[in-house]
Amino acid sequence: MDDLYRFLNSLISKPFVWGECDCMIVLADWVKVVHGFDPAIDLRYTYDSAPSCQRATGYFTDPVATVARFAEDIARLPRTDKPVKGDIGVVEVPTDGKLQLAGAIFTGKSWAIKAPQGATTMIPYSVAAAWSVGYVQN
Repeated sequence: MDDLYRFLNSLISKPFVWGECDCMIVLADWVKVVHGFDPAIDLRYTYDSAPSCQRATGYFTDPVATVARFAEDIARLPRTDKPVKGDIGVVEVPTDGKLQLAGAIFTGKSWAIKAPQGATTMIPYSVAAAWSVGYVQN
């Protein structure tokens, strides 16, 4: 099993916890696996609910900008229009009967998402933004 699938499988057993294991923080966790540093160290543990996530990060107002702050500004990941296996992004998915943006990791065929209901993979309606992580499969 390669590092990406090992990482994604580990998400299945972890509970969704705002600020510790949510759709945005797991993107930073994956960058840490690949690059060895935590680009969201300043965000981690600063919120514990959806409202406090919005206050601390602005995620619900502009999730692309929120992820870009750690993906581009800290991790120096370039944006990509052609994501490959291991890249991260913000994707549009159905949630509670409406479309919503969520942080996700590209598996090469679908996008893996950590949500309050668990972890899943799906084909999103659209990809709002994606960043090249530079994952090299071992």
